[in-house]
Formats: sequence, structure tokens, C-alpha cells
Amino acid sequence: MAAPGPEEAWARMPKGERMEDDSIVWCKEERLAYGACRSLLLDGDQIAARMAFKERYERELAESRSQGTPVQWTVSGRLRCRESARRTRIGSRRKAN
Repeated sequence: MAAPGPEEAWARMPKGERMEDDSIVWCKEERLAYGACRSLLLDGDQIAARMAFKERYERELAESRSQGTPVQWTVSGRLRCRESARRTRIGSRRKAN
């Protein structure tokens, strides 16, 4: 699956009051671009955040494509933590049986 374009990538990013609770599956370039705009989102400046995200995302995507790097998908932190906790509970149950 190819990386999304800049507009689609921005639309998928967590925003708003509960952005810390949101989890998504994202590519490396989206994650890096989100890191570049996160503080602006926390300050409530959606316009500047979008501009910063798009600029960084386009740069990261161009670099990955020029190097022939395949898209690398990961799960954002919150969901990854829940999945880890779930696996720990399942492992504990198996040991108890």
C-alpha cells in the first residue's frame, strides 16, 4: 500500500481535545511530520500545524521515494500500549492454566 498524499495524510492525523487518546496506523513519514506539528496542535494553531505537517511530510516522502525506501506502517503509541497490555494479560492467563 502506498503512502497517502499530503491532504489525506493530514486528514488522518489526530487533532482536537482528545488527540492524545487517538491511535492510528501511520507510515514513518506521517509520524515524523506529525512530530513537527504536534506542539502547534497542542497550542490550538491548526493552520500553522497543517502547514508545518505538509511541508515536513512532503520532504520526508520525497526523500523516501528517492531512496527507494518501501512504506513502513506502524501503530501509534496509545493503541500499541493497549495491545501490549492485552498480550501480557493473555500470557498471564496461559501461565495460570
